Amino acid sequence: LAWYFFLICTRIFYFVTRNRFDRKRRIPVFLSHVWGTLILRMSQSFPYIENRALLDDLYKSNTTVMFVANHNSWLDIPLMGATIGWRNYKFVAKHELRKIPIMGDAISLGENILVHRTDRKSQIKALKGGIQWLKNGVHLCTFPEGTRSRGGRLMEFKQGAFVMAQK
Repeated sequence: LAWYFFLICTRIFYFVTRNRFDRKRRIPVFLSHVWGTLILRMSQSFPYIENRALLDDLYKSNTTVMFVANHNSWLDIPLMGATIGWRNYKFVAKHELRKIPIMGDAISLGENILVHRTDRKSQIKALKGGIQWLKNGVHLCTFPEGTRSRGGRLMEFKQGAFVMAQK
């Protein structure tokens, strides 16, 4: 409930300031990151990250990257956030997630990239939006399988993540 309250406050802030501040939408990402970290800590699921020095070196070089992972559970989102750390990042997500209460608000308020998986025009728009975020210095996160794996097995990758990374 607190997460939702702060998201509403953020929405009001953006309305009052007419989006002149925080153009990269760091505030909702920060709020969602705090929420995810709390969930991981309370469930005693916070990950131990091997080779953290590689990420630290990457961040020191000010390189914008695209994080790609397979998708097995609902915890993958906060786990990805815990891995990336306190940096601005956007997810490429299916449009249907906007319908989920509170989570949908966080996704749209953070200006994450939403894609209709069956609409070619939406896929092209998502591709261009992702490339623009990368050019603006914001990391991207995607699950190239396009959906969550029910059986824990790696599924066939969609091409969009790789096209976006190449551009």
